Order: sequence, then structure tokens, then C-alpha cells
Amino acid sequence: MTRTGILPDSALFDSNILIDFLNRRPEAHAVFAAIPARYVSVITRSEILVGVRDERSRLAAEKLLAVCLMCDVTVAIADRAALVCQQHRLKLPDALVAATAGELGLPLLTRDDAMTLLPGTIAPYRLQ
Repeated sequence: MTRTGILPDSALFDSNILIDFLNRRPEAHAVFAAIPARYVSVITRSEILVGVRDERSRLAAEKLLAVCLMCDVTVAIADRAALVCQQHRLKLPDALVAATAGELGLPLLTRDDAMTLLPGTIAPYRLQ
């Protein structure tokens, strides 16, 4: 179920929250500051880095990612992602991120409406 406003001590961050952080959204900064154990899938790392436009953006993204715990894709995560794709019709990158959170027993922080339908997700804020 999706929960809003209840933040855990540790969570897996989806790319949209980190992009908001890099775009200086106060909501994302508040969430990031409130959660001491920040996990990120290597898939999210790729999604963040593909969006950098210049050296300054790359440095900001790498600095942000450096304070997160990076999670590799394992066989168990890949298998779980296949099920998530089949059951929820998500794109493979989103399913891999969701499966990573599930395998690690972490809540997933996201603003993606399709992903917030998955168990264990939290929409920490909404943009208007």
C-alpha cells in the first residue's frame, strides 16, 4: 500500500526523488535528510547519470550517489523483477528497482504513480 508522510529510518530511493533533489526541490531535500540509511539500485544510478547535461551536473549527481548505499542486481532481484513486470505491467527498469526494494525488505520511496500501487511503496510527497 502507498503511504504518504510516514518515513522509515532506511529506504530505497527511486530516481524521481533523487532527480527532485538534484533540481533543488525542498520536499526531496527534507525526505533525504530524514532518512539516514539511503539505498539506491544500480538501475537508478544509471537513470540519474543518463540525465546529466554537463560536468557540473555530473559532479552533483556523483556527490549525491556517493552518500547512498548502492545495490547490485542479483539473480533473485532479476527473477523477482520478471514477476513484477508480469503482474503489474511495469517497465523493466522500474520493476528492477521495485524488486530490489522487495528483496532487501526496504520500503521504496517514489513519486511514480504506477509504482505506488505496489506493496511496500511510500509516496513521500506529491508535486502540484
